[in-house]
Amino acid sequence: MRHREADMVCICSIINDADEQKISVEKLVRLARECGKPLPSHTKCGTYTVPA
Repeated sequence: MRHREADMVCICSIINDADEQKISVEKLVRLARECGKPLPSHTKCGTYTVPA
């Protein structure tokens, strides 16, 4: 699956602590925004909350 096709809200809803040990959720959220797929404000992505 290419990142432009990914449902980021769905992906964020299943990120767990083990995933967060391997990836930076903050960078994932930034990448989504830079690729034109920004997450809505206040969306939870693992333990990270997207700022307003």
